[in-house]
Amino acid sequence: MGISISLDELAIGFSIGLTRLPALPVITAIALQAFVAAQLGLAIGARIGERWRERAERVGGIALIMLSAYLVAEQLARG
Repeated sequence: MGISISLDELAIGFSIGLTRLPALPVITAIALQAFVAAQLGLAIGARIGERWRERAERVGGIALIMLSAYLVAEQLARG
């Protein structure tokens, strides 16, 4: 998962550079989004518990694979 997150951040960095958005508001928005997502994940994870851990990992992996397949297909369709 660490590699997929790093690649995501790399793509965000390229997009920000290409669109020439101001760095401080973008960094603030990314930090806020990451904080909210992390807190939501911690809250949900605490409720799921150990019993559902393995299933949750599989679902997360499948979701990442499906997202990457969609993004690749979208890029191939654009040419």
